[in-house]
Amino acid sequence: MVGIILASHGKFANGIFQSETMIFGEQANVKPCTLKQVQPLKELFQKEQFLEMDISNMA
Repeated sequence: MVGIILASHGKFANGIFQSETMIFGEQANVKPCTLKQVQPLKELFQKEQFLEMDISNMA
């Protein structure tokens, strides 16, 4: 299984994720990741749930 992280600035990744879910239904290992200009990357990686994705089968 392939894991996909939809990353963008602002809320664009959330919009793409919602569109993908409406078209294809819920998919395992697909997560949106939104970046804010004032948010340090370290903080983002500590709190984002995409880090809990099953990456054992990813190349």
